[in-house]
Amino acid sequence: TIPDVKSGGSPVIVITDIGKRLNDEYTFALLAALTDMNLMTPLAVIATTCPEKKRATLIRGVLDALGLPDVPVGVGSPGVTEYTLQSAEYARPSSCVFESGMDLMVKALRKSEDSSVQLVCLASLTDVAKLLHEHEDLFAIKVKEVVTIGSLKPLNHSKFVVPDGVSGDECDTAHATYVYERCQELKVPTFTISEILTEDLPFSSMIIEEISMTE
Repeated sequence: TIPDVKSGGSPVIVITDIGKRLNDEYTFALLAALTDMNLMTPLAVIATTCPEKKRATLIRGVLDALGLPDVPVGVGSPGVTEYTLQSAEYARPSSCVFESGMDLMVKALRKSEDSSVQLVCLASLTDVAKLLHEHEDLFAIKVKEVVTIGSLKPLNHSKFVVPDGVSGDECDTAHATYVYERCQELKVPTFTISEILTEDLPFSSMIIEEISMTE
């Protein structure tokens, strides 16, 4: 079931390759705090990048430990590159994980108000590209903005902002380029956060250690 959007809570769908680095867990800790403050409403979280099903169990455990058991988790694409999964004791296999992350995202968008959903991608843009390609009209109507971690080529006189393939989108530059181009054509704003900035964020690892001790 897709959570109802609370008054004032900005709806968000998160796509993550959790298990590569701790920055994803940091993000979910922040998301839980913002949800508790009624500033955000997470509609769904999608696990992407092989082994995507195991990443989904890790997401389920993190969300449950952070007090977000009602947020549905879906299995996304295997991506184009397999990365080693750094698992944790709080990974939690669950029948509540949706086999189709695409169907889950579509369901969440259809339930949302027009131009309201923030699409936050902490991984390659493969799943965003597939959502945009297969459900472009729905995407254009419902998505408020796309937020991603990566970097862009220097701005010049070219028609589009172009990812440079150096950081967050390095494993699927083709899909990243497609997402940026179509979003600009559809007038859906994109926000790109430098991966270097996220690594320097003053966020204590003690928070993650406390999650691991949660029953």
